[in-house]
Amino acid sequence: MIPNRKAQEIAKKTMADLAAFITVDMTEKDIFEFATRRMIELGSDAWWYHDIPCLVLSGRRSGLSIGRDYVPDDTVLIQAEDIVTIDLAPTYRGEWGDYARTLVLQKGKVTKSLIEIKNLALRQGVEAENRLHDTFVQLVKPYMTYEEVYTLMNKQITDMGYVNLDFKGNLGHSIERDQSQRIYLEKGNPMRLCDYGKPFTFEPHIQAEGGTYGFKKENIYYFENNHCKAV
Repeated sequence: MIPNRKAQEIAKKTMADLAAFITVDMTEKDIFEFATRRMIELGSDAWWYHDIPCLVLSGRRSGLSIGRDYVPDDTVLIQAEDIVTIDLAPTYRGEWGDYARTLVLQKGKVTKSLIEIKNLALRQGVEAENRLHDTFVQLVKPYMTYEEVYTLMNKQITDMGYVNLDFKGNLGHSIERDQSQRIYLEKGNPMRLCDYGKPFTFEPHIQAEGGTYGFKKENIYYFENNHCKAV
């Protein structure tokens, strides 16, 4: 069985429901509460990330990198043309889901395709995330170290004219059952992906140099016949 399938399915279904739910005049708190309820309905029995179900950041706050101190804002309203990053952290019987997307609103509704995004900066940010994940799948191999993956992908980010916003500077982490055991795609980590042998995330949080908005996309990955695949 592919690792973490059920927990990740909960996250994916919740994200799809969020795309249909979000509209103007909502707040981060409204979105946070809907996402939490929906993940519970789908079977999530805990939240692995500091007991926080999800991180929701809208508008200019999408450029913030926040960890365990996150509190959803309940004052700033979603606009007809806006951006929302959502990072979901359901748990199912001890296994983690970890899934993030950037949702873009046009005319008060979440867009379904890049073509619908008229704001050039927003479209380019979403496209950049997609290209990073495509490159990741193509280039990352089991024999590479966590540091080598970090160096490779961080260069991709800077070459595209973006910056890594993560407050710890990493680009992802191993999937565990105990949060304290995570190891990271970061500088100085010599562990090889194949030696550690656990699924891992790739979750670049990026912003265009001099830009206003932050962008996120996260999947859990694993190797099958030496090919990198998303859960």
